[in-house]
Amino acid sequence: MVMWLWACSPTDAPLPTLANVPTPLIPQDIPILRFWESQRGRLSSLEAADYWQFSAQAGDNISLRAIERGGATTLTLYNFLGDALSQGESIEYAITENGLYRVRVQLVTDGATEYEIGLGYTDRPNPLQPTPIEIVVGVPTPTPNFGDLGAFVSLLTPSATLSGALTSDQPRHVYLIEARANDWLTIEMGRISGTIDPLLRLYDPSGQLIALDDNGAGNRNARLANVRVASDGVYQVQVLGKDRFGEYALSLKTGFQQLPSDSVVLPTATPENPFATPTLGALPDGVRLQDHAPALGDISTAGGFQRFSFFADASEVVSIGVSPLADGGLRPMFEVYSPEGLLFASARASTSDAAGNALVTGSVIPETGAYIVLVMSENQTTGAFYVAYGRGVTFLERVLGDAPSNQRVDGTLTEKGARDAWLVRLQAQDVINVAVSSSAIDPVIEIASLDGTLLYRDDNSGGGTSALIRSAEMGAGGRYFLRVVSARGDQVGDYTLIWRYINLAPTPTTPPSTQTLLSVEDTVYLTEYNFYPFYGDRGQVVNVQAIAKPNTGLDAVLAILDPEGNVIAEGDDSPNSLNPDVTLTLPASGTYVIRVNGYLSGGAFDLIAKTLLP
Repeated sequence: MVMWLWACSPTDAPLPTLANVPTPLIPQDIPILRFWESQRGRLSSLEAADYWQFSAQAGDNISLRAIERGGATTLTLYNFLGDALSQGESIEYAITENGLYRVRVQLVTDGATEYEIGLGYTDRPNPLQPTPIEIVVGVPTPTPNFGDLGAFVSLLTPSATLSGALTSDQPRHVYLIEARANDWLTIEMGRISGTIDPLLRLYDPSGQLIALDDNGAGNRNARLANVRVASDGVYQVQVLGKDRFGEYALSLKTGFQQLPSDSVVLPTATPENPFATPTLGALPDGVRLQDHAPALGDISTAGGFQRFSFFADASEVVSIGVSPLADGGLRPMFEVYSPEGLLFASARASTSDAAGNALVTGSVIPETGAYIVLVMSENQTTGAFYVAYGRGVTFLERVLGDAPSNQRVDGTLTEKGARDAWLVRLQAQDVINVAVSSSAIDPVIEIASLDGTLLYRDDNSGGGTSALIRSAEMGAGGRYFLRVVSARGDQVGDYTLIWRYINLAPTPTTPPSTQTLLSVEDTVYLTEYNFYPFYGDRGQVVNVQAIAKPNTGLDAVLAILDPEGNVIAEGDDSPNSLNPDVTLTLPASGTYVIRVNGYLSGGAFDLIAKTLLP
């Protein structure tokens, strides 16, 4: 007997054993039944039975019907736990839980019978000109029990972004995707709140792990990009937080996605303009807050408040902060309301742990529109303040002056939710690299134009938490910002910045743009091997690096295995480094595996696989 655990809710009572589940013997090799598409089958005796499976969501009103050519049949509907829900010549049923369901077709009269079975909705019209599915020849794709992967949550479709929360009681979630052979899947998981560190794993219908990612979407968010599946079936997406908990957002896109490259040279020819430090002042009536541009305010009477607004698009990440001026006694607090008038975010100086500021960082905007910020005070305090909002994990920007090339520049992020901006003067077609390291924060380095347009960004390419933009070419002459920010916007501390020219020639060789296939932060132990799958296409040029964390003593070795399990590339030391760096052209389409071990050593490392774009 089979116990299906995907939709089990946490309970204090012990789970039933397999022997206690009163279910019929249901085979695991069950073909898929799709809405509005008929399937055919044949039964030869009263003892024979066919099983079909389909996924449905709570609230679906479904209908099942079989048309026989010969004897009569009866249908029985089971839920994913194996409980019989309904029986009859035809079935109409209101689904109460998300999950997989099964239908048994059995003869009630003697003699071989051919039949067609159809699945539809009772409250929705049949689409015009439905296309029937031909009979599947061969063994159907099995769908085994993946209850040990986590708690089943829902069917994942491209129609909406889902949200969930990982807790100590439910540290792993599982979602289902119905896919057909050669479908392209792009799955993205982002942190909303808490300390969760997103990690995604994708399993095929046979239970084989075919792709995983840890940091591929940047900012420690995970993305499985353009995975082409090999067969029809139900695929499992496992969602984890790496033993950390909090809320997350999960989305699915189908079809090949044109994703942005990791490094992009923008051709905008921005004329050089002198930079003027913004003047802090009060906003005129009716004017909204602008990105990283603070505005003055004042609460002059106990219990008073001031109202501000900003405009944001759905799914944008924003941060909001209110800081008291040094000569006042204000202890600020604020509330942010959505365009529908719902409370979206709030903060208090007493609970923000931000040196007297009220601060919210890295919140995901739920809908496009104008958001209202009401600034108030705690404990009837009064005084002047400045308020700001920013796209990303910061709301304030400090412009610190010029950073000379080839010279170490020491800086300090002094406030949570703030970023430092250093000025550099560059010519069109200059090629530079920029590095930032710190023992106090996880730094991110950005190159931006003076109008705020982001040109390049990196988090951990320098090894460990160090940030490194290896090569950046300027599309126009002028002044640019080198911006330093902590990865989540919630750290303060010292850092070191240095940038150098790579090429001053009028026609430098532009390095290829790259796109992340897999980015994982992990540990390999002495005498052990770690394995990391990714999907690749024939002819794709892929670069793979295993970068040891500082002071771990790891001498990493990597090998790349093709879809047949053969080693097709290996790497140990690269020039001037013990870290392996391998570039190869993939010979076929399919799931490749990167194998990592330590040469007489073990330790933490970053594994990064990127495709080189034309």
